[in-house]
Amino acid sequence: MKSAFENLLGLILYLTTPGSCIRSILLIKKVLVSPPEEYKDGVCSIGSCLLEFTAPEQLQGANAYECESCCAPRNKKMNAVGSHKKRVSALKRYLIYEPPAVLTLHLKRFQQLEGLTGRMSARKLSGHVYFPVMFDMAPFCCRNVERIAAGEKRLLYSLYGVVVHSGSLSGGHYIAYVKSRHRLKQAHAFLESARNTCADAMSNPVLTSFEDLPADPHLQNDGQWYYCSDSQVVAVSENRVLSAEAYILFYERVL
Repeated sequence: MKSAFENLLGLILYLTTPGSCIRSILLIKKVLVSPPEEYKDGVCSIGSCLLEFTAPEQLQGANAYECESCCAPRNKKMNAVGSHKKRVSALKRYLIYEPPAVLTLHLKRFQQLEGLTGRMSARKLSGHVYFPVMFDMAPFCCRNVERIAAGEKRLLYSLYGVVVHSGSLSGGHYIAYVKSRHRLKQAHAFLESARNTCADAMSNPVLTSFEDLPADPHLQNDGQWYYCSDSQVVAVSENRVLSAEAYILFYERVL
């Protein structure tokens, strides 16, 4: 049974165990499409951040994996505890299995630091992280991803909201940029589907008709952005939005 975390966020964990237990050794290396080279050019972007987040992690030594197939039965039989437990080296990786209707990306804007006395403190992380108006999540999805049309190699999300925090960790102010546009048929259909199946996100893998619809070619240039700060609402350009130091990004699926 999958946890609520996996159902709501569409994240799954793949483990590869060398040796006799190879049940996932092929799956972990298969993403829907390869990430574009621009995510590896050193520019800090949500693409490069997700590429690092979804990179395989080696589990070995003290952090080795107690495989439920080849280790746990032996450990239970031998009453093994602590360092006497059998564990195996493995690879852990997070990939998107069921793309959400609404994608919320929360950027970590703080860092914990250890002072000279050993006490921990925190500081705010400032700086621009590049984010696009249209974002393709396909490079971060597993090959057998659900809720996508056969042969489709894109999972497009359109930006509609940005939250920005000004100030320090101890105080400050939040503002938002919100995009107003006509109602998108695909986005609304994805949202309704997610609402109807959220109790069991894996129960209905069958594609519905809207998931085969092409993306609107005019989508990226449609609508007007607004700056919202308390009661102040002002129309702004898209360039101003894209230059913001984003804290939270909101995307809706359109393909």
